[in-house]
Amino acid sequence: GIIIIDFIDMEKHANKQKVFAALQDALQNDRAKTNIVKISELDPRTSVERELLLATVRTESEGRGQVMELVQIFEAKVLAVGAGAMTVSLEGNPDKLDDFEDLLRAHGIVELQRTGRVALPKLERDSARSVRPLKGKAS
Repeated sequence: GIIIIDFIDMEKHANKQKVFAALQDALQNDRAKTNIVKISELDPRTSVERELLLATVRTESEGRGQVMELVQIFEAKVLAVGAGAMTVSLEGNPDKLDDFEDLLRAHGIVELQRTGRVALPKLERDSARSVRPLKGKAS
C-alpha cells in the first residue's frame, strides 16, 4: 500500500517532523518491507496542482441536456453514454472539481472517484533555470 501525508494545512514545521518521525517509528517494527520516500513540501502559491474526477451521473431524458451543459461549461469530457446514465471526467484544480461535483449531485451521482491532489513546483520564468527533457518515450 501507499501512504501519502498531506501537510498543506499543518503550519508548524515541528509538528510535521513529529508526524514523520511517528510514521518512521511505526513502520520500523512492521514485518512488511517498507520504503519511505522523501517528503517534499509544496506551497500552493508556488506549485501547480491538479486532480482527476470520474463520475457516472443519472441522465433521464430532461437531465441529459443539463449534464451536457455542465460538461461544456467546465470543459469536462464525456467518456460513456448509457440509456439512463453518463460517465464524465474532469481534470483541473481541486476547487473546480468541487464545484463540478456539487452541481452533478443535483442529477444523482451513481459512482464517483477522485484521484486526490498531485502537484509539481511551478517552473521559473527566467532562462537561468533550464528544463531537461525526460529520456525515453512519452506515452
